[in-house]
Amino acid sequence: MTAGDFEPPSYFRPQRSVSPLLLILIAAALIFVVGGVLAFAMGLGPFGTAPGSTPNSQPSADLPSASPANASAQPSTSQPTAGQSTDATPPVQVPTGPLPTIPPDAMGQLLFHIPEAIRTTCTPATFTAPVIAAVNCVSGAEIGVTYSSYLDSGTMYAEYNASVDKAQFDRDSGLCYDVNSDGTVTATIDKWPSEHAYTIGSNPAGRFFCIERGLPTITWTDDRLYILGLATASTGDANRLVSFWLNEAGPIP
Repeated sequence: MTAGDFEPPSYFRPQRSVSPLLLILIAAALIFVVGGVLAFAMGLGPFGTAPGSTPNSQPSADLPSASPANASAQPSTSQPTAGQSTDATPPVQVPTGPLPTIPPDAMGQLLFHIPEAIRTTCTPATFTAPVIAAVNCVSGAEIGVTYSSYLDSGTMYAEYNASVDKAQFDRDSGLCYDVNSDGTVTATIDKWPSEHAYTIGSNPAGRFFCIERGLPTITWTDDRLYILGLATASTGDANRLVSFWLNEAGPIP
């Protein structure tokens, strides 16, 4: 081997110098990598969570709510809000005006208007609407009288007019009695049936009619109290009946 053929070992070979620019680039890369690792570990920068949120939380506002498979068959209990349309049947409109109210003590109020002389003889009578209370009373042994109470004039007169129509006689056909000079009254039964208005103290009070079909009977209205009266003379004494109606029957206000 000649001197020109000798090659020293590598660790004896002179090393080439590293460029300063390369060293700077390598250092910068190391700093960037180390900084990214630290930021990820500490949850800083883009790896952090939004304020008020928790890690791994899922947004629920955009997710459809769970519902049973047969939800369409279930009745809805929610109410539509203002401006929200609904296919439900509109509610039935209830009248806003006052509704007729039967007095809680209709029987007691009726008895209050019956003259005291016969009030203790009265017993409850059977009745159907629109009557709200009714009683049967007697005066002596010969007069029986029924008083029926109504809520208003219309229902009372519907009953009265039906009786007149059934008897088939003319309204305003005249009085059914004469007043004698001594103040007594005499039934003009030969002019029955007859119908007329009557007054109390010169004030209109109602209407009445007299009829004889087996027994003499007087039917009358009281427009102040909505009470319909019907009196019959069981003995057939028409004079006694007329006298009772004029002086004893009431009702009283």
